[in-house]
Amino acid sequence: MLNSTLMAIVKANKLIETSYKLGSREQFFILYLIAKISQEETDFNKYQMHYSDVARILNFDGRRRIANKSDVFKLMRNLNNNPINFTDGDEDVQSVWITELRSNRKTGVLTFTFPESLKDYLLQLRQHFTQYNIHNIVYLNGHSTRMYEILKRYEFKKQVTLTVDKLKFFLGIPDKYPEFYEFKRRILKPAQEELLKYTDLSFTYKAVEKDGKKVLTLLFIINKNIPEEQPDALKLLDEINPIKGRVERETGKVETIKRPKKYTHLTFAQQKAFHLLEKEGVNKTFIVNSILEHPKLKYEIVKGFEDIYIKLVWKFFLEKTRSKNLPGTFVNWWKNERLTDENLHAKHCELVVEHKKNLTPEEADNRNLAKSMYADAFLKALEKQKDNTKKDVLKDTVQANMSKQAVALSDLVQQKSTKKADTQKQFNFEAFKHHHGKQYQIFMDNVIIDYKTTIESTGQTFDFNKYSKAIEQRAKVLCEVWWKKEISKS
Repeated sequence: MLNSTLMAIVKANKLIETSYKLGSREQFFILYLIAKISQEETDFNKYQMHYSDVARILNFDGRRRIANKSDVFKLMRNLNNNPINFTDGDEDVQSVWITELRSNRKTGVLTFTFPESLKDYLLQLRQHFTQYNIHNIVYLNGHSTRMYEILKRYEFKKQVTLTVDKLKFFLGIPDKYPEFYEFKRRILKPAQEELLKYTDLSFTYKAVEKDGKKVLTLLFIINKNIPEEQPDALKLLDEINPIKGRVERETGKVETIKRPKKYTHLTFAQQKAFHLLEKEGVNKTFIVNSILEHPKLKYEIVKGFEDIYIKLVWKFFLEKTRSKNLPGTFVNWWKNERLTDENLHAKHCELVVEHKKNLTPEEADNRNLAKSMYADAFLKALEKQKDNTKKDVLKDTVQANMSKQAVALSDLVQQKSTKKADTQKQFNFEAFKHHHGKQYQIFMDNVIIDYKTTIESTGQTFDFNKYSKAIEQRAKVLCEVWWKKEISKS
């Protein structure tokens, strides 16, 4: 008896052990439709849905996977340009995902259904099937989704042995990544990271059969997992009901849907960085959990200036990329640490420091205040500060009659402040090393330990000469920040 799990995807095991390659949004859409199939049905329903329904299904959490009508038609074409390949007894079978796709030019309604060849693999399943909840695959890429399904199929055994060729066949990439290290880097490592972060499974693997240096067979150990992140907007997906056997919304109007709750836990600078990337189409969840929580953005130099740092990163990205899919490429570059490389990070930190130098005292005070406050709380405090400023204007008449002694004192303070600011701009790294050698060495030692720990945790050997310039640059930034604090005390 099947569980009545919300949005459960149920597939015959034979359909899981097939070969096909779909993009993440195409695969997500098909799996959504499968989740809507009732196991009590004896035949496939005919789906009739306005193109805006497809967009609503894929954009359920506010992420823009579908941007316009042409994207919907492209998705439908991609589905049937990438058929399923499997065996049925003595026969090799190739099946499309959907049949007789019709598009009404006047109403914008699409009509389609699953092919008869898939009935035995999706309907009336009583044994030899795999079931999982759709929330496990919402944020996986196409290959990771297939890895999840394959491992879910063998979860009850807690392990499975697969040849590399068979696994590539399942993933629809039989001729790609002939070198195992490429297959590991492009497929296995991302799948490990994504399953651990988003699903109820995690896995490890090891080579169990080799031909010389060539890896032939892998043993996968499958573990239960409590994901780091669960989509809090999943309930929105279940509220969307595609049209079955009926036509509506002939006006073609797109209905509004609820949006996921506002990210209220961000500071002012984090929220500005968030909106900058959101505007460019970068996934909201990825921004909050993978970008704003990245260790590089936790550096004291960057705190309170995350928006400036991200602007610099985005500017660098635009200068280097030729991709037409900017959000997707940006995410991939961030995952691959191309945008957080140590040398690049040191350069951006230095530019953040330069930006700080050009702030007015009021701007610097506000930034310092905002650093430790949620954005909404800071904006309220800022508004209150403005109100107080307006009240202070009433005191102008009194201030105009200040004594000459008070004016002189004010000028003296201003001169001291100006002299202090001028002094701060004259930071000399070589002089610092000479006069504050002990402090310089402390910073250098800490940076070296940080680098060594990070690099060795990835299985690489730490080579000081390779990273010496980046280490020195990072130490320089830390020295300057420390020096300015000491100057401000004097």
